[in-house]
Amino acid sequence: MLEMRISVNRLRRLIRASFAFICLAFAGCSTNTPSHVPNPVFLPAYAVGNAVQNAHYNSRRKRVKTYVTTNFETLRRDIQNGSGPALLESYALARVPNAKHADLSAILARDPNLSNDPEALTVSLMVHGN
Repeated sequence: MLEMRISVNRLRRLIRASFAFICLAFAGCSTNTPSHVPNPVFLPAYAVGNAVQNAHYNSRRKRVKTYVTTNFETLRRDIQNGSGPALLESYALARVPNAKHADLSAILARDPNLSNDPEALTVSLMVHGN
């Protein structure tokens, strides 16, 4: 008899937790007011979309990092000169818009930490790219 009472108590906690979860899930379904809680129906689609975006970004970052580490000395010379084919190619790989080329070249030339470390240069290119 005592064992049955314990299982009923556990069941009540489970029912309360399930009810609270359902209420919170439906709170995200409100379209009339702004909410930071997303619609739970779309969460699987958001997860797939984020996975695809992350895969594309990681692939592009790997290409940029490989190019930067392979051509680092040439890139350093191009940064010191203000432009050059290797620097333009790295901008193209990182998808840096043409309008940002001059500004980014000036930033890279001013900051020696960015032009002395391949990882910092890669990060800088990826931050300014699309």
